[in-house]
Amino acid sequence: MTPAPSTEPLPGQNDYASFQEVLIWIRRLVLVHGPRLAVAFERYIRQTNYYLEEKKDPEVAHIIECIIKNDVGVRRLREDFPEKFQEVSNIGRKVEFHEGRFLGWGVEVSYNPERKAVCAYEI
Repeated sequence: MTPAPSTEPLPGQNDYASFQEVLIWIRRLVLVHGPRLAVAFERYIRQTNYYLEEKKDPEVAHIIECIIKNDVGVRRLREDFPEKFQEVSNIGRKVEFHEGRFLGWGVEVSYNPERKAVCAYEI
C-alpha cells in the first residue's frame, strides 16, 4: 500500500494573502528580535511606498516586497526548523528564497530574470 501524501506544507513555503499579512509577521519578529530589526524593515517598507505612491512603479515595489518576504521567510524557517541550520551539511551554505518561499540550500544563486527577487542569505 502506498502511504497517503503528507498534508503538511513543505518547510519554508510561506504564503501570504496580502502584504498586510507580511507586516503582521514583521511585527511579531520585531517583538522576538528587538527594535533594531524594525529599523531595517522600515527602510524597505518606505522604499516600497515610495515606488508605489511617488514613482508609480509597481514592478519595483513588488521586487522590494519580495525581498521583505524573503527576509521574513528566512527568519520563519530558522524559527520553525532550527535543526536544519545546525546540520553539518548546511553550515556555511546559503538559503535561497523567492517571493518568501524556500527554494533550497545552495552555494550561490545564478541570475535568472524570471526570479529578480531571489535572495540568498548566508547562514
